[in-house]
Amino acid sequence: MNKTLPLSTLALALAAAFPAHAQVELDPVVITAERTRQTTFDAPAAITAVTRDVIDNGGFQVNLSEALNRVPGISVLNRQNYAQDLQLSIRGFGSRSTFGIRGVRLIVDGIPATMPDGQGQASTIALGSTQRIEVLRGPLAQLYGNAAGGVVQVFSGTDATVPTVSASVGAGPYGQTKFGLKFGQNSERDSVVLDAARYATNGYREHSDALRTQLNAKWQHVIDQDATISLVANSFDQPLSLDPIGLTRVAWETDPKLAAQPAKTQDARKVVNQQQIGSVYERRLGQTTTLSTRIYFGTRNLDNALSVPTTAPAQTSITGSGGIVVFARSYMGLGAQLAHEIRLAPDRALRLTGGVEYDTMTEDRKGFINAEQIEKLAKPLIKNEYGQYLLRLLDE
Repeated sequence: MNKTLPLSTLALALAAAFPAHAQVELDPVVITAERTRQTTFDAPAAITAVTRDVIDNGGFQVNLSEALNRVPGISVLNRQNYAQDLQLSIRGFGSRSTFGIRGVRLIVDGIPATMPDGQGQASTIALGSTQRIEVLRGPLAQLYGNAAGGVVQVFSGTDATVPTVSASVGAGPYGQTKFGLKFGQNSERDSVVLDAARYATNGYREHSDALRTQLNAKWQHVIDQDATISLVANSFDQPLSLDPIGLTRVAWETDPKLAAQPAKTQDARKVVNQQQIGSVYERRLGQTTTLSTRIYFGTRNLDNALSVPTTAPAQTSITGSGGIVVFARSYMGLGAQLAHEIRLAPDRALRLTGGVEYDTMTEDRKGFINAEQIEKLAKPLIKNEYGQYLLRLLDE
């Protein structure tokens, strides 16, 4: 004889077999999509926050691509060529830039890492001291400038509540070595992080050796319950980055590790040195009004030998740019922003944001003939007339 269990008895049996788990409330993720702090779910924008855990598990912490390759809507191509840096695009913006980053705005601790001419360099970002990375996609990026097809913001910091010193060592194939040293401390009113790193590689391909040293420092001070100020300083030195340039399909199928002959003949390479310092001041003027200001200064020096043959018009023409590009650049900027919120209803609000920014840059740029090939030909023939003639060309 079959019997049907009452509904209450069945519910008790299921509850005993599958006990309910207590609900866990996660900490809200605070972002700055609208140039003001808010939680992720309150922001009407496509934005992704990359936390420190993801950065730690990404790899050597040398290239921004290690942390951003999981973010939707963004393409970060690591060409393993430190003379050309990463190629970064967000929803197509920046994909046509052959070197550097254009169309996407980079901001590190409130200070632009994009130059006033619109070009940014991801290599200057120190991942060792990065606490969080935000990627903003879509039209709301226009709040950061009319040339911004997307925004990548980097925030330095530390979780250490007591003075903490940490060291890191890494090694990998093709002569890769990474040494890092970091100090961090968080107190009631002050937060300090200091990060130094040195990276070297022999490169996967011929003529692709690289060496870089980075230093990043940030001090944030809480003035009172309504105001904070931060001071940021960083240095980037890349004295060696050889450029193997691209291969033809036939050469790549023969041996992908080879460097193109013009790269070796002309000794294609790049040397970069950059220093920057800046400060950000934020004050809450009321329950619904916030003021934010910033000022920064920096210098960037570059010496770039290209793989342009000596017979090319760029080197032979008197109006050509030359096969070696050398510039000394100085830049600075300042800005102020005011954000105000108007409560329309208990669950609705109107946020108004306005500001002014001023960025300027001066550059002393020169072009030279890349005579590496001529010099190599002249040295064995130094004692004859042909060699003397080639040396005179070099002097001119």
